[in-house]
Amino acid sequence: MLAFLFTFTSAYWQTMHIDEPVATRIREDDLLIGTKNGTVARLNKLTGEIYWRSQISKIQAIEMIQMIAIVGREHYYYVFDRDSGLLLNQYRHSVRHMTEIDCLNNTIVIRNATHLASYELETLNWMIDFTDSEPGLNITDDYIICGHSKLNLTDGSRIGDGSYQYEPVDLRFTNTLIELYKDGEFQWNISQPLFGADFLLQFSNFLIVLKNETHLIVFNSVKSQVVFTYEAKILGATRVDKVIFFSTPEGVFKLNKQFQVEKYVKRVNKGEIINQTININDKTFLLPNYCHEVCSASDVNGAIVVSHCDIDDRLQVSVFNSNGNIKHHSHSNRALFGTCWMNEGIAFVSYTKNGREPKSYIAQFPILTPMDQHPVETSSLVVAASSDVLFLDNGNQITFSGLTKTPGFRDILMAGVSPTVGSYTGIKKVGAEFGSIFIQTSTDILMPAGASEDSLPMGLITMSVTTVLAIYLVVSAHTSKKDAFWK
Repeated sequence: MLAFLFTFTSAYWQTMHIDEPVATRIREDDLLIGTKNGTVARLNKLTGEIYWRSQISKIQAIEMIQMIAIVGREHYYYVFDRDSGLLLNQYRHSVRHMTEIDCLNNTIVIRNATHLASYELETLNWMIDFTDSEPGLNITDDYIICGHSKLNLTDGSRIGDGSYQYEPVDLRFTNTLIELYKDGEFQWNISQPLFGADFLLQFSNFLIVLKNETHLIVFNSVKSQVVFTYEAKILGATRVDKVIFFSTPEGVFKLNKQFQVEKYVKRVNKGEIINQTININDKTFLLPNYCHEVCSASDVNGAIVVSHCDIDDRLQVSVFNSNGNIKHHSHSNRALFGTCWMNEGIAFVSYTKNGREPKSYIAQFPILTPMDQHPVETSSLVVAASSDVLFLDNGNQITFSGLTKTPGFRDILMAGVSPTVGSYTGIKKVGAEFGSIFIQTSTDILMPAGASEDSLPMGLITMSVTTVLAIYLVVSAHTSKKDAFWK
């Protein structure tokens, strides 16, 4: 049986993705892995169980000694508690392009292709030329073994021959599977079915819909398994009642609750962004050549496109209705962008206005009414949003309870501010429907709260995505008044 790379309790689920290994080390029953995308993980070498993970970019060398794990990169090495993964400290060094690292007490020895150096924490004891290419580095109480040599611990002078061999690691990696072999025989594997997948939307409080480079994926977060997959290059998706609509280069399709796929043959309105040109229903809007798109979102009523312009560090906002007519065009100089989204026919963009006292805002642009945009100040920058939850870059989340409707403007109703469950960095997308929350970060997809395998709720969810190359503006819509689907 495949060992799925997930942890789940009644209130918590998270992918535990491991990228392509660039450094490995086995000590006793532990396997330490450093990966290309900056993940360091400690696993059980006998079963593949993941004990902990942490993020350190540009990993060059790793090691485990007694109760600590060491991760080295350019300019710094990091010391972790081996059992818990807690970062204990970080220290500077001056060895470029390190290939191996080891330590004993407070003595750290670092090696690259041309030199060997000894540090007392951050203080350099000595550095010698060392071009022996044979791998192997080990410190004892009396000497250092490096390559083919035994060296004096005090000054690095050669005192004789020596050698040291690491336990070999045969770890084989593909995007969705990691396998460990020993002496050519298979030991265990870890399945990563959501590796490289982008969160699209929720189908229920436990079913989520994702896409990767080749497939549409429906995933059961309670059972931690893929329940449906369909080969297609997905441009966008939306859920209407019991149907998920999605578009591919071959046309528009719909996926029902029984996971049956059929082609959608009714009206399709197209919108796209190619280079600096936005085209919706044959109506064209040109972005300046010094601006590039950073966010797009949509609902049945229209779409928002946010661009960053090099001049004055400017954010430019363009809002369109469903016919492709521009409803709003605005900009803010010296602004830090957060995210953009649509809700109830209103386009939103979050940003921080830089100045002596930077302040964060949410600007709203109504599509269905002639009202002007109305900014609302927030305590911190909103970095991700769903229909009723906003995530801030200070670690808090805001419950979004709706909009007041007065003759002059609409105000965002904030039901309350609370700490986000857990601590997450690099939040990219969120889903907060049916009483559960899903978060996609730069490394994982996780569910900090909710989810039970109950009946599939009904209702309307609209959500848009931009492809990796930001070529298409995806606008997904379906109503009882006009039988149409946007892409």
